[in-house]
Amino acid sequence: MKSYRFLVYFLVISLVLLPSCTIELKRPASTEKTNKTSEVTSTSTASTEATETEVTESEATETVPSETESEPVDDFPNYLDFSDLLRHATVMLDSNYETPGMIRSTALFDISGDGVADQIQLDVNETTCQGNLSVNGVSLTMYIDYFAFAFLMDIDRAESHYDLFIYDRGPSEDPVFHVYRYDGTSIRFLGDLYGTLSADREGRIISSVGTSWHVSPYMVFSWTEIVNGTIVVHPVDRTRYIGQTFRFRSDIVEYGSVWLSETTTIPAYDAFLYGPTPTDIYVRGGTRFTILDLSDCTEGNSPNWYYVRLEDGRTAVFYYMKGD
Repeated sequence: MKSYRFLVYFLVISLVLLPSCTIELKRPASTEKTNKTSEVTSTSTASTEATETEVTESEATETVPSETESEPVDDFPNYLDFSDLLRHATVMLDSNYETPGMIRSTALFDISGDGVADQIQLDVNETTCQGNLSVNGVSLTMYIDYFAFAFLMDIDRAESHYDLFIYDRGPSEDPVFHVYRYDGTSIRFLGDLYGTLSADREGRIISSVGTSWHVSPYMVFSWTEIVNGTIVVHPVDRTRYIGQTFRFRSDIVEYGSVWLSETTTIPAYDAFLYGPTPTDIYVRGGTRFTILDLSDCTEGNSPNWYYVRLEDGRTAVFYYMKGD
């Protein structure tokens, strides 16, 4: 009888202890699986790193270096302080199609500063490219290729005054802002600002046509301001960038709109280079280069070419599509 009881006790204790024993046996297998996964991940990463080859059009990437890694050349104007001009807008005009091909944009806002809201209306005929701007019944006509939107903003650095900015995409996606001012009795055309615009909190404006935005940090060749209703362009000495080191913001590839032609000859300063050459070379975004020389440029525009030394010692001319 005692033997029987002992056997029962033994079976009960075995059944209680068996699950914990099984768990303990499984732990080493789980750890081994984790180690194998880590090995596979490491091997995959190494394989990826080892397969980097020369640049082709299909694998081109936007390798944009961090702007904060390298401060702008000098500190004026500091393009890191600039943001899209639209972010500084005070009032966006409300735009709607009155009839097919006819856009009407309106706003009710005191732009003359007399304390009374002004009735602003812009009608654009998309077929004839004719625009009619009216403020409190005073009107004028204008030519607009492809109207996109219009807004009011106070960016005059000498006085507080709201101006009307009309964004025109241009005939070939070459954007331009038409700027107008209403003084309470008449509407005055202040001028055109070309390119994609950015502004800082001090009212300074930089444009894509006056910067070299294919490189990092940006090279700024002019900045603009509105003072007492007059648009003033301030050229920046282009030679300030000679001897400075930059990086390409993206890959330079075959059949692109940015070219890097290997050469030891500096082009004529008034040369306008365009298109591929038999000595074109292709590099990854982030590749460093030093400016050795650059072309002349008209007021408000960036140079047509840059003579550079790449980080591997080769010299080349760097240029890109400007307009059509």
